[in-house]
Amino acid sequence: MRVRLSAWKPYVRTLLIELLPWALLINQSTWDLWLFEGEKIVLQVPAGKIIIPPNFQEAFQIGIYWANTNTVHKSVAIKLVHNLTSPKWKDGGNGEVVSLDEEGFVDAEIRLGAFPGHQKLCQFCVSSMVQQGIQIIQIEDKTTIINTTPYQMFYKPQLSVSRPHSGKENK
Repeated sequence: MRVRLSAWKPYVRTLLIELLPWALLINQSTWDLWLFEGEKIVLQVPAGKIIIPPNFQEAFQIGIYWANTNTVHKSVAIKLVHNLTSPKWKDGGNGEVVSLDEEGFVDAEIRLGAFPGHQKLCQFCVSSMVQQGIQIIQIEDKTTIINTTPYQMFYKPQLSVSRPHSGKENK
């Protein structure tokens, strides 16, 4: 919490103290999420709720409880940083920690199910912006892939660019 002191009314000896949160965390996903710092559970955020998160001392992870395995599965660690030149910056070569600038976004994914073939993949977009001095961190669903086959699924993102149709026919 930030504390701001200001005069309430002129000519009155009263001091107004405003308690402002450092951030708001918005869970726009369809999942009830858990936030972790290391192995410690910091917070549970129900789907569709807005909360004031604690000050993160280190990188945090997003987790989902999966009843089929009775386990909480976690994303990569997300480290909040300030004044980063790129909104997506990987700290380690293995992708275990990604940095989120105060005006940026990162993608995080959580694989649910038992090894070797996970049954479900949930991808999230975690974005951050600052409005009126308060950092707003938003978690949104991006993609959910469900594997109901007995086979292991391999995937990778693919970028495709299409040319706009000009209306003229090529001869």
